[in-house]
Amino acid sequence: MGPRHRSNTAILCAVSLAATLGVAACDETPPDRAPATATPAPTSGPTAAAPTTTTPTAIASAVTTGSPSGAAASAAAAPAPAPAPLVAVSEAVLPPLQPLGPVMAPSDNVPSAEAIELGKVLFFDKRLGKDGKFACESCHFVDKGWADGKALSEKGDGKMNTRHTPSMFNVGYQEAWYWDGRAKTLEAQVLAAWKGQLGVGDTLPERVAAVAKVDGYKPLFKAAFGDEEITTERIARALASFLRSLRSADSPFDRYEAGDKKAISESAARGWDVFRGKAACAACHAPPLFTDFNYHNAGIGSDKPAPDKGRGAITQNAKDDGKFKTPSLRSVTTHAPYFHDGSARTLEDAVDFMLGGGKANPNLDSGYKKIELSKAERSDLLAFIRSLEAKQPKFVAPKIP
Repeated sequence: MGPRHRSNTAILCAVSLAATLGVAACDETPPDRAPATATPAPTSGPTAAAPTTTTPTAIASAVTTGSPSGAAASAAAAPAPAPAPLVAVSEAVLPPLQPLGPVMAPSDNVPSAEAIELGKVLFFDKRLGKDGKFACESCHFVDKGWADGKALSEKGDGKMNTRHTPSMFNVGYQEAWYWDGRAKTLEAQVLAAWKGQLGVGDTLPERVAAVAKVDGYKPLFKAAFGDEEITTERIARALASFLRSLRSADSPFDRYEAGDKKAISESAARGWDVFRGKAACAACHAPPLFTDFNYHNAGIGSDKPAPDKGRGAITQNAKDDGKFKTPSLRSVTTHAPYFHDGSARTLEDAVDFMLGGGKANPNLDSGYKKIELSKAERSDLLAFIRSLEAKQPKFVAPKIP
């Protein structure tokens, strides 16, 4: 977690509830893993690697997967372009939500109201997907917390993902994207997901051409970018702008912290004490975003025949095998199932797994220990986590030109 995300709230040294839900960005199967053939039955995330602190910048045209293997390894060896500096998005465009503060964006892609609206339309347009039949919204539904409610989902090309579709809430506050942190900018992640998750691959120019043929898009692009030109980069930038607008804050717990002691139940208030005390969840799920944006191994999926290496596949460091990014707990209740493999069907399942100390494996983070809570403490803890769900403004799906 970068300095601008940290809270003055005390963070405890013990670790408990890391890697619980799923908030990252559209997460297609890493290129060095075979796609799943079926959604697995639900079963069951810390010595921490240093977090990847990155700055969003213009799209790197070579970014398709972020994998360190094969051609991507050669691409990774090339010097990265200098990042664009971060600037705060205008309060007139995205009013700051407390306690998160303003959304930051790269200076070469600062969202405007027009760019956000264009990105919203593109997010729902199936013409961007393979054969014009798959949109971003095909995996990220507003009524499912901007996820899809499935353990694993199908990609635009018909293949199954090997990782769970995360929520889009607060992705604009992140510093690296995907469960393994392989995308260094939100714009690059959007482009990679467009090629991979939407199944277009090398046919991307055809999909851009399909959008460019739509007369109704010309005034939208002119309003967002100053002229009617429609390009791959502009589409990705508009989508990133829209994603930065999807936020979860001003929850009942936030109002409680601001002084309204009636905003949450007495049970949830006790659960806040359990969260940062006995259960030590705040060690990884640190306020105000309730994540440290670091990578942890809780043993999730470690008993599979070919365990997902997670962060280790990116760093090529065996000590990072099985580590995945700590997701945020904000509005976690809106998008079950949980974990990077979607193996925890309910919030209760996820909490119980983490309180159990994770699953033994060679890289299990040493901070994971079994924590015994009473029935009342567990109930209070769950009540607190539920108090992090923010009421969302009414969302109206856009009209596709």
